Amino acid sequence: MMLKAPYPWFALIACVACRNPLLEDSGRAGPLADPDTGAAVMDSAVEEPDQVQPEEQADEADPLYALDDIYFGELHAHTAFSADAFLGMTAFYHGHLSEYGEETRDATYAYDHALEVTELDFLSLNDHAEGQTPSELIYPRGYGDYRVWQLPENWDLYLEQTRNYEHSCEATGGQEPCLVLFAGFEYTGETYGHKNVVWKHPDLVPDGRFAAWDDVGSLNIQDIIHDGVDAILYDVEDCTNPDDLWAWGEQWVQDLKATNPERADDVDYLTIVHTPGEAPVHDTDWDYTNAERLRLVEVYSKHGNSMGPDDVYEPVPEQDPSKTYLTKLEEWVRTGDEDLQLGVVAATDTHAGKPGNDTIDPDAVEYISDQMFFGGGLTGVVAPEKCRDAIWGALQARRSFGTTGPKIRLLLEARSGERSAWQGEVVEAGADSEWELRIAARSDLQPRSGSYQPLDRVEIWRDGESGVPLCVVDMEGQEEGAASCELELDEGERSAVLAVAVLVDGERAWTSPIFFE
Repeated sequence: MMLKAPYPWFALIACVACRNPLLEDSGRAGPLADPDTGAAVMDSAVEEPDQVQPEEQADEADPLYALDDIYFGELHAHTAFSADAFLGMTAFYHGHLSEYGEETRDATYAYDHALEVTELDFLSLNDHAEGQTPSELIYPRGYGDYRVWQLPENWDLYLEQTRNYEHSCEATGGQEPCLVLFAGFEYTGETYGHKNVVWKHPDLVPDGRFAAWDDVGSLNIQDIIHDGVDAILYDVEDCTNPDDLWAWGEQWVQDLKATNPERADDVDYLTIVHTPGEAPVHDTDWDYTNAERLRLVEVYSKHGNSMGPDDVYEPVPEQDPSKTYLTKLEEWVRTGDEDLQLGVVAATDTHAGKPGNDTIDPDAVEYISDQMFFGGGLTGVVAPEKCRDAIWGALQARRSFGTTGPKIRLLLEARSGERSAWQGEVVEAGADSEWELRIAARSDLQPRSGSYQPLDRVEIWRDGESGVPLCVVDMEGQEEGAASCELELDEGERSAVLAVAVLVDGERAWTSPIFFE
């Protein structure tokens, strides 16, 4: 039997509603069990990284078995409910605007795709709060018992389809295949940068989306055709700012908990930065941060790689280096600003109603713009169980990583004596200390292509420095592997380390950092 990795205290709380293997396997020390073979160790003070050898898989105590506690999903995908996506779908696939034929790419269509084609574990659809497609355009013949003149706004239809999806994990009682479904939208504000807003439970959400502009709601598709999406969405004055968004969210949290006291634990939301540093549309204003609500950054999507200027793999075009993820991580090292303790996720940002594309295809390279799009990414989380509470707890704890599309499993743990920390955690390093940084990685079979690419190497980056890694582990074309290197910290020294796994074809994954302070 495969061993389940033990988890810190937050997971015990997170899994109240799930079967809890932690209670069965308590007593093991740390998320990555000690391997039988010794780990190659590097001196953290060297300028150039040496090549070290991966550990060999030994038995069920091997750290590779902790990789089984990883689940894949995404928190940023669009359907026909977004006006720009609807226009692209109808123009691209059908050549007219009146109807979809057999493919109405609404929420149910997207959920089926995520379940059956890309085989995701969890999902949030985040259609634009601004530029919503009028429901009667999506369903020209009506929807179910609704006639065209009776159709509610698409936020209500989206929630209805989400709550009634027959293959949600709650509907199936956890029986596979199933999806853990969150609910959300995209705050589409060019002035301050886009944010994806994700609510924990579809039953406990606001009665509408929060738009960046009060006077932009459902759009006339003909106006978009005539004036363009940018002219409609981005040339409106009096944009709300992220503080307004969070104030709105906090009021809804308060109201929902007051009216649903027995379900207060299910009332929660997160905001996620969308493509920081991409000028001009997604250019994030980092003057607006929120340690409680803004905990994750989408570092890769169809727009490219937003990690930073030294990470040259598929970078976002027209990138502002001062606003990228690694730049903000460097700023945290200098300042210790709690608001900059940010985790890593990735998503497709698909506008084709197809979450989780793992390869570039006509549905991923999308319409409307002549900009080159990449295939889009995925988010991985480390969680003890596939259920809402466990996956949400992992996202809140930043126990996450992002990939450029393939299902690459990646874990980072730091150990010093009896102390242990995982990716996303904040550690009080204290006096002079030595830490063993332990990495485990695996390249999974990709559901769409039916193949996988082996691992080329794993790297550890320190303090936002990707140009000269702390260490490099040659994975020698293996499907999976584990290794470690050493980190030395002086008393009072602040540092952040993250792991990167690279496949032989260049695709990759990045973990959230471990923050030492």
